[in-house]
Amino acid sequence: MPRSAFAARFQEVLGQTPLEYVAEWRMQKVMQLLEQRGRKLTDDARSVGYESDAAFSKAFRRVVGANPGEYLKRGAKDPRPTEIEPR
Repeated sequence: MPRSAFAARFQEVLGQTPLEYVAEWRMQKVMQLLEQRGRKLTDDARSVGYESDAAFSKAFRRVVGANPGEYLKRGAKDPRPTEIEPR
């Protein structure tokens, strides 16, 4: 299947692009990791595929609506300002 056809079908079925889906999955995974205190944020970012702390923080803020520090201050288990939902 051509990439463009796959991407179109993926968006039709899930309501988001494959890249949006992967970004949200990564953030869901890292939010689970953030609940485990005593871990370094850099290690969590690397475990979901980010080599740069800056790139990770930017992506986290875009997807979650807060930077990782704000998210942790609020309490990792508190509801986020905007829930991640399929579009």
